[in-house]
Amino acid sequence: KPLCPSELQALEKKLPLAIGQPEGAILKGKIKKDTAMIFALLGTLYLYQQDFDRAKENYEKSLSFSPFNPHALWGKGEIYFYQKNYPLARRTFQKVITIRPMMDRALLGLGKIAARQGNYQKALEKFQKAVEIGEKWRIKAYKDPAPYLWLSWIYQKMGLKEKAEDYRKKAEAITPDWQKFVWDEELKELTKGFPSNEPANQREDE
Repeated sequence: KPLCPSELQALEKKLPLAIGQPEGAILKGKIKKDTAMIFALLGTLYLYQQDFDRAKENYEKSLSFSPFNPHALWGKGEIYFYQKNYPLARRTFQKVITIRPMMDRALLGLGKIAARQGNYQKALEKFQKAVEIGEKWRIKAYKDPAPYLWLSWIYQKMGLKEKAEDYRKKAEAITPDWQKFVWDEELKELTKGFPSNEPANQREDE
């Protein structure tokens, strides 16, 4: 199941021994798959704190135990995205989708790349697919407001204000204090708009 900030907030309370403990304490009594998942979760906690170095370190540890862990790969894709390494971010998100086709946050990542590069139609398609998957596969307690917010943003950019407002309300219906569940960099872009589009020579066809 894809991870979202609200899930991680709950998980942080369930894994206190994993935070700040020696590596041996994390590994004790765990099979490789469980160990890989714990490191992936730790990586994502650091990702949402924008501590990219510690996030990457934990994702790499996760992948050393399970090379195709989709959560660790997704996290690395997010790091590449915020480092503006869009070709590598795209390849990483696409690899995640190959492993886990229903991972909505990997589709969201591809949409963010398209939006950052000014391809709003492609971004719209990815965001819509992410919402569709989330509505079909996520139970109510684990609904993620982020895809709805990105759809709201893209409709606003396309001048479709009524649709933008509809999806903003859907995000608020999931959690009224959605700001707490979308990490700062995303929230800044959603509320203030994207930076200037990247140069065309950085674009790649998906």
